[in-house]
Amino acid sequence: MSSRRIRASQPTEDEIKELVLNLQALLPQLNHRRNATASASTILEETCSYIKRLHKEVGDLSQRLSQLLHDYAQAAYNASQVAFNAAQTTYAAEVQAFNQAQQQQLFQYMRDFTAAQIQGLPPPPMPPPCLRP
Repeated sequence: MSSRRIRASQPTEDEIKELVLNLQALLPQLNHRRNATASASTILEETCSYIKRLHKEVGDLSQRLSQLLHDYAQAAYNASQVAFNAAQTTYAAEVQAFNQAQQQQLFQYMRDFTAAQIQGLPPPPMPPPCLRP
């Protein structure tokens, strides 16, 4: 009874031939020879070679993707640094303009104060303090 089960689970020769032909159809290098019959050993060897090439290609593509992701991350970091530097430069220019305006306001007050003293008038009111940008 156990020999019947083993026999029933083993593929027939026709099933093996059909599987080999299906395998041949999957191989690009043998696919164009669909009507031509290659030996089963040739098809199996080509299948092994093809799978090895695919594994290598997957490894190469994985490495390339990793490099591209690294390059992207580096570019994003560089862009953020450029944006930060631009913001710092803009802020510095705003602070400088503010300081110049405040200095001009103070000089104008000193001129008005001096003129009022010379003319014997009360001093002008102090300008309101400016808040920093």
